[in-house]
Amino acid sequence: MRKSTVVRQGLSEEERYLVADDVVHRLKVNRDLATGDLSSRRTGMNDARRKEIHRAVVLIEEAKGILETALAGEQNDFENMPEDLQDSEIGETAEDAADALERAVICCDETIVACAEATQA
Repeated sequence: MRKSTVVRQGLSEEERYLVADDVVHRLKVNRDLATGDLSSRRTGMNDARRKEIHRAVVLIEEAKGILETALAGEQNDFENMPEDLQDSEIGETAEDAADALERAVICCDETIVACAEATQA
């Protein structure tokens, strides 16, 4: 059984949508923290902090992979829906969930870039 199937079986469409929105929000908050003004710092980042940021990037990359799997599943489910369901509230909810997951994946990419910039500053 694929990971996305396991995730989809455990959550309703509304719950998947809420999880995706929460992930997007958390990634935006982390991105905002990572891209904060570093110009007032007197010294460069220490190695321990760099390692912690690297560890965070590894986790974000893992989360991104999970989100991409969920996104592919949502897109596949929508594409395999009968046309009348695609045009219904159910289809709209599925599209909204896929859009939210896509935003979450993009936020992961942006956060990874911001972390790289922070560690090179």
